[in-house]
Amino acid sequence: MSLRKLVDDAEERMAALLRSETPESAGRGPRIDDTEPEADDEDDEEDLVVSDEDAEMLNRALARAALAGGKREPIWVTDNESVLVSEAIAALARQPDVYQHAGELTAINYDPEDGSYRMSALTVPGVRRVLSGAAVFYKRRKGKGPRTINVPSTLPAMVHSAGTFHGIRPLRGISPVPILHADGTVFAQPGYDPSTGLAYHPTRTYPAVSAHAPTVDETRAAVEDILAIYGDFPFKGTADKAATLALILTLIARHLIDGPTPAFLVRANTPGAGKGKVIEVAVAIALGTEVAIMTPTDDDAEDRKQITACLRAGDRVIAFDNVLKFGGAVWDGLLTSTKWSGRNLGKTEQLKLPVNAVVTVTSNGCRLVGDAGRRTLPIRLHTSEPRPEERRDFKLQLLRCFPSAG
Repeated sequence: MSLRKLVDDAEERMAALLRSETPESAGRGPRIDDTEPEADDEDDEEDLVVSDEDAEMLNRALARAALAGGKREPIWVTDNESVLVSEAIAALARQPDVYQHAGELTAINYDPEDGSYRMSALTVPGVRRVLSGAAVFYKRRKGKGPRTINVPSTLPAMVHSAGTFHGIRPLRGISPVPILHADGTVFAQPGYDPSTGLAYHPTRTYPAVSAHAPTVDETRAAVEDILAIYGDFPFKGTADKAATLALILTLIARHLIDGPTPAFLVRANTPGAGKGKVIEVAVAIALGTEVAIMTPTDDDAEDRKQITACLRAGDRVIAFDNVLKFGGAVWDGLLTSTKWSGRNLGKTEQLKLPVNAVVTVTSNGCRLVGDAGRRTLPIRLHTSEPRPEERRDFKLQLLRCFPSAG
């Protein structure tokens, strides 16, 4: 028995499987008739003789491949590339882990180092990899049944650059905590939430959410519990505690706000008072994750690149630490619009990104520029400690309560 004979037999079984009315393949096999164009890539390889044992192993492997191929979308490759791209996008739309964000095909990746999930745009090789698992591509052979081929070499780039991806779900971001709906209900099943466009991927276990709305007394008790966590922070006044609660609520419900939100500016009269910890604890309470702190620059172009990268990744928080000057055209644009225009790094194309993030800034002596003063909500810390970073008489050990906010 020759290798060529084995391959031909396996491909005929695959064609028969796809023509059969089974649950996996009913109505999905390629239509085979004399009207299809003939391929011009006939095989002219010589037959290779293999042993009976190797032949049996190969036969089983090819049979398994045929069965696996029947569970993927069959796509008939012709010279109509427009139809080919549409069918490939339709196959991707049936994949549970493929989304679109700001005109790009997007996937969700897991980072085992910190146990978090992150959005990332699919590259052309990434599109090819996903397509290979989403579809089986067929071409006709002269006088024989269809043959399977690899993903056509030009197809991934054509799909990648399509810009419009009908049927593929839009992804606004990733939520590591149950998702609040506008009617007060909560989406607590891991997966994609179509009503908000968020994907819920928890990084820890949460208790079941109560079905009834909280009473006034329960709300007050929750506020007291949160303020107790902040009991060691030297807030200057009651308004600063209220602004901290506003930060937490904004982080929880940012996806429900159809418009811009102010930046939260945490100031202190001296270094080491706990400015960054205010932000870290708020993010830990609202989102159950760490906050990635960025370093400000004096270059608007560099700030724009950092902001674009955060929005492209679907970050829920954009946090800048120890800012000396805040405001100007870049920040005014971010804080007053629902869409952000930024250049795709390494390319000339412009991205139109939704602004779904909450902006936080910490500073000891920040100078507000332009209209930033009325677009920020201040949180003030004031301590009489000469070296507050050396303080040890804390009532609550935040490192134990919020290990991710250390």
